Order: sequence, then structure tokens, then C-alpha cells
Amino acid sequence: MAPPTVKRPPSAAHEIKDLRRRLAVLRREHAGLLAAARAAVGAYYDGEPEPLAPVIDALDELRALPEYLPRLTGAAEAELAGAGPLVGRRLA
Repeated sequence: MAPPTVKRPPSAAHEIKDLRRRLAVLRREHAGLLAAARAAVGAYYDGEPEPLAPVIDALDELRALPEYLPRLTGAAEAELAGAGPLVGRRLA
């Protein structure tokens, strides 16, 4: 039987490097969400039919969209009746 290995705590330098990497990821994600929010406001002001599309796309990239069940109108259900099962997280 092999002797148990002793796990050493990470060094301060390693911990700082990891925290800097994680901070860079958070900053990039924040910048993307801020850009999406600004685009959504601009789309709303311009009267776009789907002003939240940039925010939805940004959240989808981060895998942070809330789960939901699509609600289809009767006409849409009739149109999709022979198409088979729907696949994906959202309809666009």
C-alpha cells in the first residue's frame, strides 16, 4: 500500500495568480453584459421589436439564462405539428 500523499496548501503567489485570472474573467463577463444592456436600451429607444435580444444572447453565452417552457400560440403549434420535437433553449 502506497503511503498517503500530503497535499500542500497553494503558495501565496499561486493564489494571487488564480485570483487575478478569475478577476479578469469577471471583468470580461461584466463588460459583455454592460455592452448588451446598452445595446438593449438603444434597441428599445429605436423601437426594435425584440430589444432584449442582446441581453438574452449575452446571458446565453454565459449559460445564465433562466430555464423556461416555451409558450406557443395555437397558430404556432399548428405550424409545428409535423415538425417533430423542439430542441434548444429558446426560440428565435
